[in-house]
Amino acid sequence: GANALAATLAQALGAMAVMTTASESLGLPAVDLLGRDWGWRREGDEHLTAVAAAVVRGEAVGVWQDAGRRDWYAGFGPWPASFVHLDAWPPNRPWPALLVISDRLMPVEESGPVVVYRPPTLVLGVGCRRGVPCAEIEELFVEVCRSERFSPLSLAVVATADLKADEPGLIEFAAKHGVPLRTFTAAELATAGPLPTPSEAVRARMGVPGVAEPAAMLAAGTPTLLMPKRRGRRVTMALARREA
Repeated sequence: GANALAATLAQALGAMAVMTTASESLGLPAVDLLGRDWGWRREGDEHLTAVAAAVVRGEAVGVWQDAGRRDWYAGFGPWPASFVHLDAWPPNRPWPALLVISDRLMPVEESGPVVVYRPPTLVLGVGCRRGVPCAEIEELFVEVCRSERFSPLSLAVVATADLKADEPGLIEFAAKHGVPLRTFTAAELATAGPLPTPSEAVRARMGVPGVAEPAAMLAAGTPTLLMPKRRGRRVTMALARREA
């Protein structure tokens, strides 16, 4: 973030910022800053130096992206000539360097030095019983991510019914992951659908056929789900993906 700070100070002082980092000087993406303005999280830094060096040397960099904003490079200039879009993962040959931008878990070994970014695309709809602790919600979330092959680092929003807005376990879970907790009224939940797995028991209690599924769809702004309702002991979850 030093270059961004220098640019801010230069603007405030009416001065000129002189950037000496190689990627900045060459008009190439800074590998450690991709998606920073949109909350992307970097997963592991063991190959960061190797990938950054390959970028500066102009070596071929394979780029695999299936989530997040597609114009992430625009702040650095035009699409670099040495960057190659990959049509499939894993790549069919080793690369000098790789960039992965995805909310999915995938094998990255033996393909070359790789930097993985996790854009905040996943919306988790949650329904739960009163008094459910954060640990029980976390347990089911970990199971969902493992079985569905999604990265927990891509969690963007937790969504539920407004009746659960003061639920301590949910509040703690959202705070633990550093994401907002969004709530919807029963009337709002009723506008989403049709639901893949409606529940008459939930309808009898709340007047709507579900909480986790419609909350996920509404918070993501989509009529589809990545994962329909998954039941735990006292928690239900559904996953949706919000567009960039």
